[in-house]
Order: sequence, then structure tokens, then C-alpha cells
Amino acid sequence: MGRFWNYIKEKKEIFIKCIVLFAVAFLYLGRAFNDITPYPTGDGPEYIMTTEAVYNHFSSDIRPGDFDSFKKSYTRTHKWEDNYKYPHFDQMHEYFMLKDLQFMSQFGGVYVDKNAKNYGYHFFFYSWLNAPGRYIAEKIGANPLRCFQVTNAFFVIITCFFLLFSSPFALWQTVLIALSFCFSSAYWYLGWTHPEVYTVCLVTLGFWFFLLKRHYLGILLVAVAALQNQPLLVALVFMALKTMLDKGFNFKNIFRIFLSSVIFLWPAIFYYLHYNTTNLIKDAGFLSTEYITFTRVFGFYTDVNQGVVLVIPLILLLFVFFFIRKWVLIISKKEPFDFNYLFPVFLIIMTCVVSTMGNWNHGQAVVNRYASWFSAIVLIFTIISINQFRHVVSLTLMNYVFMTQAITTLYHDQFNLFDWSQDVHKPLAKWFIEEHPGLYNPDPTIFIVRTTRDYDFRPSASPVFYLRNKNEITKMAVHKDMVDSLVQYGFSKQEINFIKPKLHFINNWAYLNKGEFVCEKSGEEIYQILRNKKLVMLEDRIKSHAEWMEKEEVKSKEWKMPLNEILKIDAEYLLQQEENEK
Repeated sequence: MGRFWNYIKEKKEIFIKCIVLFAVAFLYLGRAFNDITPYPTGDGPEYIMTTEAVYNHFSSDIRPGDFDSFKKSYTRTHKWEDNYKYPHFDQMHEYFMLKDLQFMSQFGGVYVDKNAKNYGYHFFFYSWLNAPGRYIAEKIGANPLRCFQVTNAFFVIITCFFLLFSSPFALWQTVLIALSFCFSSAYWYLGWTHPEVYTVCLVTLGFWFFLLKRHYLGILLVAVAALQNQPLLVALVFMALKTMLDKGFNFKNIFRIFLSSVIFLWPAIFYYLHYNTTNLIKDAGFLSTEYITFTRVFGFYTDVNQGVVLVIPLILLLFVFFFIRKWVLIISKKEPFDFNYLFPVFLIIMTCVVSTMGNWNHGQAVVNRYASWFSAIVLIFTIISINQFRHVVSLTLMNYVFMTQAITTLYHDQFNLFDWSQDVHKPLAKWFIEEHPGLYNPDPTIFIVRTTRDYDFRPSASPVFYLRNKNEITKMAVHKDMVDSLVQYGFSKQEINFIKPKLHFINNWAYLNKGEFVCEKSGEEIYQILRNKKLVMLEDRIKSHAEWMEKEEVKSKEWKMPLNEILKIDAEYLLQQEENEK
């Protein structure tokens, strides 16, 4: 027994790290198997069907039989209707059953290539990584979507393993680093059938090793992450330049950098060979440099509805502080120049690249999907900087960082019950809009979607009113082509002419805040106007859904009521449900 305790004392650090790793594994695998109901998030159907294709025939081209096998496996554990995107899967299946589909025909982000094969417009590497889990799920009779959650959990566990066992820092700093990562955006995105956790983990380890002077390994890991998120090319450029400065501008070094990063070209080559383009997403029209604005770029980090600040509040502040401090010391010549401290320039460039996405309020778990892996990069830079201070200072800061991460992650987890945290204003954002609306002017897509719960950015959707308690206008957004239409909502022509010169448009929309305008209609009257418009829209939505309309017709016969009355009743019910959730 004495030998055992002596052994434990000698191996204390390893023993403690193993306990921490076991705790992380228990937390993440427990959530993956028990706490999160599997569902196809965002572009999930594309990733799911690509995984199904790999599982069925070891290739990434999606075939009609893959839909049959997925549905068969899913319905072993759940009703098909429990899959809230089941109509989308059925429609995809029907579409790809059609004969003679032409080159570049597409449905749900899956395109027909030159050889009449069907590939998703997101690269397939992440789906291949999920294929082993899909095989195991089939063997044990589990929901086929569960494999994504388990694969994501293993990514987190592996990342924590390397953070713990390849750390040059003291034991407790190392433990706190791993736990701070554990309570990051990976916690919220665990259940996603998307490559967010994959990217978070790879860029975390990539920058971890890179900043610890293992340059080529770091570059390789970030290059693999970039297979699913091409904007990481900007980070690779930074890493390549830093490596050349550290190891010399010579053929041997350049060749090693090339070998470490060349995998990044794989998606571009694949899509060029199959579709004569290097990027289907760009060609689909979802990206445009017109969307790059100061509001969007700055708000990417600070927006209280979906910005980076929500996932790493203290770390983001420390990141800014450390870089400002370092540049003051460099300029005052108290410290030598360090290329690492030019990284914020590359970070902003990368932010501009992701800002080209048209819909800036896309599906998300608490924070913008891009913010999930941006925050991981900032986290690693910051904790490396923290641990360059004296032991007492670094340990104190890391304790605060860990506590902040744990509190933040668990608090916001209430918004991660399902994949719709992008449809409502978060508490702090709501407080700003109601009490100090002039201080919160996000990208218009954020305000419009979260206020109306609709993805309608057309001029006809203007104006968009935020009504506190359904009776007081605190903030509104108006489209540049619809300013004159405000007369329908109680704005006099004189008032409209008065406010026109003061409007500042962001992507064609401008804000007006409480106290900046005079409206002759009361908040209650405007609410009723908007409510009636919403009811008409909901009726149209029901009419456009064939299966839904069949149910409405059956209900009409059973209730012995005219169909138009049934539509009004159900539209009213849907609207009341929406109002109760706000």
C-alpha cells in the first residue's frame, strides 16, 4: 500500500490531469448521449446525407438509396415526423429521384456535377469523420444523428488531452486552460450536425502548438480546419509569415510550410474538377463584399445578441488589453518587435471575409457560428499571454478566466435547448433596445429577424418596429426605398422630410430610436396593424405547404367550417404561440 501512495505522489501531476480529462469526457459524452436530442441543424441535411453516402458506399456522392437507408435507420428509434426537417429530407429525396438532372441542378445545397453525381456545396471531410460513428450507431440501433454528437464530443476530449499533456505551464494553470476550453462555444455546439466543434478544436490545437513553437504541426492542424472553413486561409498566411521570420526565408522552410498547408487546396481542386469553380457557395450568391461594414465587423465581436463577447467576455477584454500593452512597450522601445502582435490585423481581415455572408443572423447556438471558432483562436492567444506573467499573476488571472467561462457557458446554455436562439433578442440586447436603443445598432439582419421572427429583408418588410409591452415604439428599422411609406403608420409628410437627412443606412436599412421621431399613431394601433399583416403572412405560409393544407381541409370537414375560417383560426393560434415565446 505504501508503494502505491508513493507512486501516486510521484505521478501526482499525471494523475490529476487524468482526473480532469475523465471529468471532461464524462461531461461531454454524458451530454452527447443523454442531454441533447439529435436534430439536423442549419445545413445539417447536407452533412447528414453526405455522411450517409460515405457509410453506404464509401463515396461522398449522395444517391437516392441513401435517403431510404437514413429514414429506415432513423425510424427505428423515432417517428419520422419527430425529425423537424423531415419534409426537407423527403423533398430532397424526390428531387434526386428525378431523371436527367442537368449539370449544376441543385436542391438543399446539393449540386449535380459533370458526371451526374450529387455533392454538397460544403466540403465532405467532416462527414467522412462522422462515418465511423454512423457505423457504430447502426450496429447498436441508435439514432443515426447521434453519431455527430459523439464525434464532436471526442474532438473536445482529444483537444483537452493535448492541452493537458503537452503544456509547458504549471499544473494548475494547465488544468484551468483545459477547463476554460471545455466551457467554450464547443459546449453549445456539441449537438450540431455541422463542423463548428471540429473547427473549434482544430484551430485551438493549431494555435496552441504554433504559439508553443511547433510551427509546422500548428499550420497543418489549421489547414485541416480550413477544409470546412476557407476563411482560415488568412490565419494560415499569418502563420506562414511568422514561421519564415522565426526559421528563416529559405527553401527548406518554405517547402515545409507548403507541405504543412497544401491540404487546404483540396476543396478548391475538388470543386474545380467537378463543377468548374473553386467555390459553389460563392457562386450560389450567398457572399458579397457589399455586406462588409464597420457595424458588422465591430459587432462580430461586441454584439450582445450573437457576438464573440458572449462566449469569451473576460478573455476578449484581456486580449485587447494585452495587445495594446504590448504595442505601447514596442513603440516606447522597451520591448522588441514581435510579429505575433500583428495578429489582430489578420483577425480583422478574416472577420471581413466571413462578413461577406448575406444572412448575418443565420442558425446558431448562442453565438454566430463563425464566432465559435474565432473565439477559440482569441482564447489561445490570450491564455498564452497570461501565462507569460509571473506565477501568482497568471494563476490569479486564469482562475478568473475559468470562473467567467463556466458562468457564461452555463448561463447561456438556456438558449441552446433547440436550434432557434437566433430568433429572439437575448436579455442584454432586449434591455438596450427598450431602455437605451440608441446604444445598440446591430447589423439590420440581426434586428429584423429577432424582432419579426422572419427572414424577410425585402423593402416590403419595412418598417420593422420594436414595441415594448406591445404599446411603445422604442426602436424601428426602415428601408431606404420605403421611408415615404411611413405615412401609413402615423408619420406626417413633414416629419418624414425632417428625419430623412438624419438617416444613416447600413446595407439599405436605417434605425430610428425613441425620441428621434414623432408618430401620430399609438403603439397599440401600430401593433394591431403589424399583427394583422402577420396573420395574413401566416395564412399564406399554410397555403403554400401542400401537406399542411391537406390537414386543414380535413379539419374543415370535421369541424364543418369554411376552409378560410380554419386558416384564420390556425394562423391566430400560431401567432399567439409566437407572442408567448417572446
